[in-house]
Amino acid sequence: MTADEHLASEIEANRALGSSALRRVAPTVLVSAAGPVAVLDALRFAGYAPSAHQADGAVMVTRAVSQRLRVNAG
Repeated sequence: MTADEHLASEIEANRALGSSALRRVAPTVLVSAAGPVAVLDALRFAGYAPSAHQADGAVMVTRAVSQRLRVNAG
């Protein structure tokens, strides 16, 4: 969902997002059968900055899992 119809049109026409199978159901609403993580990742890879929202409209904040290398002191 976006507040901008032109942005929705651009995203819908973006060939890089073809695997997400986005389709328009309202002027500013695109849906996909792909899972939310896959769609968000595809949008980010295509250069967009999407955010995920809960059913009540609150923004979902997730943190990337950081991996640290163990170094043996020696």
